[in-house]
Amino acid sequence: MNSATTQTARAWSKWRPAHGLLKLASAVAPELRPGLQRLFIRVGYAIVNRSLNAVEAGCMNFGYAALDADAPVSQASGNEVYGHQLYARVASTTSIQDREALEVGCGRGGGAAFVTEHFGLARLTGLDFSRQAIAFARARHTDRRLHFVQGDAEDLPFADASFDVVLNVESSHCYPSVPRFAAEAFRVLRPGGHLLLADLRPRADVDDLRRLFLDAGFESLEEERITPNVVRALELDSPRRVEFVRQRVPRLLQSHVLNFAATSGSEVYEALRAGDLEYVRYAMVKTAGAPAQRDPRRRLA
Repeated sequence: MNSATTQTARAWSKWRPAHGLLKLASAVAPELRPGLQRLFIRVGYAIVNRSLNAVEAGCMNFGYAALDADAPVSQASGNEVYGHQLYARVASTTSIQDREALEVGCGRGGGAAFVTEHFGLARLTGLDFSRQAIAFARARHTDRRLHFVQGDAEDLPFADASFDVVLNVESSHCYPSVPRFAAEAFRVLRPGGHLLLADLRPRADVDDLRRLFLDAGFESLEEERITPNVVRALELDSPRRVEFVRQRVPRLLQSHVLNFAATSGSEVYEALRAGDLEYVRYAMVKTAGAPAQRDPRRRLA
């Protein structure tokens, strides 16, 4: 393993508390590993949510910014403008007005509330495995179109063909089995329904991520690498994030939280800037009949 690969792996493992915990499961027998991974993820995110209980933060993603300084800004506003702009980029792929949507991995509900308000959803159900996050979302977001439930992305507590849209923003990297999530997303979507997903992976894993969803039966409508836009958002938002950490996080933990937040100069930020980590966006559709056939030559633009 060369030094660049080693640095990328180190940054990736530190990027979310969950991934540091997941490394502890790597030596466990494979038949026991998924259960332990879920436990470690729950513990990690319980810690994160407890640390945010005293603030109004609703989005926990890296954000999105236009590269053209003259480009129009989306409906997003406020302190979480870049986090909201990521949701706007993901949700604007197809018309979702008056549709019923599910956000898997909704966290504290800020993105769900933003999309519902600005994209005219008839109803959005937000699901997250963190009870603390769901409790915050229910208390903070009171729009009658919003509903929040605690649950597992790999075992969605909904009937077949329940939704027109499944949103998944910066969440799937924490799932012990992404193929199980892909199958569940396919199951709960109505025919013609859309999966709108954005997340990051080591560069070598991007093609495998796409393939998992194609194998589940989805057809890819739109694929985009948005790493430069995410890096730009992190650059613009870093002063706010750093100030937040300096004021609210114990000194001994600040360096870890700054890396968690991918602030400018952190290992995660540098891995994204170098392209060792890629941030990708997919728009996929559940087609009737047999799973879509893959074209192995197709790559992201």
